[in-house]
Amino acid sequence: FTMIAMMTLLILLWLTVTTTIAHVQSLSVPSVSSITRTKPWKFQGHDVFCQVSEPKPQHKNSKNKPAIILIHGFGCSTAYWRETVASFTDAGFAVHAIDLLGQGLSAKPGKADGVQYSTSLWAQQVDTYARDNLPSAANNNHVVLMGNSIGSLVALAAATGDFVNQSS
Repeated sequence: FTMIAMMTLLILLWLTVTTTIAHVQSLSVPSVSSITRTKPWKFQGHDVFCQVSEPKPQHKNSKNKPAIILIHGFGCSTAYWRETVASFTDAGFAVHAIDLLGQGLSAKPGKADGVQYSTSLWAQQVDTYARDNLPSAANNNHVVLMGNSIGSLVALAAATGDFVNQSS
């Protein structure tokens, strides 16, 4: 019985690993209807990882659509949004996914660098990114903010300007 149970467990484990590897490999395939590039950008002197995905030039109806900024949850990165980015660019949207300061591939400064992580700091980061990189945001035109988990709180704070009177 023990040997049969162990063999069954090993087979189930192998199937799980094989399925997971296949799933991860399928996620790494970029959308065929978009152009994706990393964009160097600094916030308060610190490197922030940004990924910009745009529909290919021949995509119809992409000119009048607002840009989308995706904000990941705590402990995540831009990789979280792979499938979402593909769906939006396939629909003709330009998508900006940024790693919050201290997470993902962005710099991880600490208190010694004068940085104290907070929703307000990250909201200021998102607002500054939009104003620096999206002409429509600088002109107070439409930009869509989408967040997951703490990213949704950051999006709300950035959209309402709740971070403006708070120090970072």
